[in-house]
Amino acid sequence: MASLVIKADTKNWHMKYLDESGVWKSKSLGLVRDLGDNNKKARTLCAEQTLHEMKRSRAVGRPEWDLWVPNLIRHWHREGSRKKNRYLSAWANVMAFLNFCEIATPAALKREHVMDYIDWRVSRQLKNLRRAKHNTAVYELKLLKRVVHEAMKRKYLEEDPFDGIKIRKVAPEEKPPFSDEQIQQIREALKTRPEWMSFAFEIAIHHGVRLRETATDTKNVNLKRNTIHFNYQKNGDPFTVKIAPGVRPLMEKLVAQGGKRLFEIPENDSKPFSNLFEELGMAKENYCFHCTRVTVITRLALADVPIAKAMRYVNHASEEIHRVYTKIKAEDVDGCSEALAIPEAVNP
Repeated sequence: MASLVIKADTKNWHMKYLDESGVWKSKSLGLVRDLGDNNKKARTLCAEQTLHEMKRSRAVGRPEWDLWVPNLIRHWHREGSRKKNRYLSAWANVMAFLNFCEIATPAALKREHVMDYIDWRVSRQLKNLRRAKHNTAVYELKLLKRVVHEAMKRKYLEEDPFDGIKIRKVAPEEKPPFSDEQIQQIREALKTRPEWMSFAFEIAIHHGVRLRETATDTKNVNLKRNTIHFNYQKNGDPFTVKIAPGVRPLMEKLVAQGGKRLFEIPENDSKPFSNLFEELGMAKENYCFHCTRVTVITRLALADVPIAKAMRYVNHASEEIHRVYTKIKAEDVDGCSEALAIPEAVNP
């Protein structure tokens, strides 16, 4: 929609409008403000331009991003799914870039915009947009690529601005396991946080499940059989294990409350924990909630639990992935060389 603009360095009316290629532009109307009926003429010209833009949109199937992309994402994923919500959140970040660059339609997106996105996203700090990590920017750019390919099918643009551009993630920084002292430090800090955070941490540090998996349905806890059933949140199947002794009293308490789920967890569940680790000074060493899973897997390895049993406990399907989580330090293998009992070389 076109709009009138007042510029400090001129007395003339200016109009911001969307050109034929979908790029926002500004031009002087040659009408001095507040002179005769110039204000009325300016409003008329602006209304005519808006009508022209609307007719053009209808003729090409309404290509402006906000008129079709949110509905497209909802079509891709069922209502209420976390994937849909993550896509919508990522798209809001992409839209911040598109608005910043005044790219109102797919036809206005150029190759240089695609190539600039990651650098812009990891360095740009806007009022309602925090700087992102590289892999987050890659995730968002791949979403834009998928949207652009849909736009091409709809004939909103002809050339693919992503053609030949490789979008690669970087290897994520290793996540360390928690020490006993750090676990107690976190527990102490959680006393002043919302109760659900403490529940989630205790279940995760005993069972190695992901944050969203900790808030399983109450019906999934069988106190008689001493089992808990977790609904797997990533690619995989739900799984059932024995309730860890250290978390059994908590399970009894939560089941007794009679809720549908053990506890309610907010949609943006990771942000409160990110803030917690920042405040504890642990984030700079790459600690996060997922380190609970690393801790469980590492401790199972140090306790000589067979890898097959450990994988079953945390529901890992791949030995390769399981080994990535195992963080055994040099001091953890003290005595291994002695255990080999290799005979000493005999001096000639």
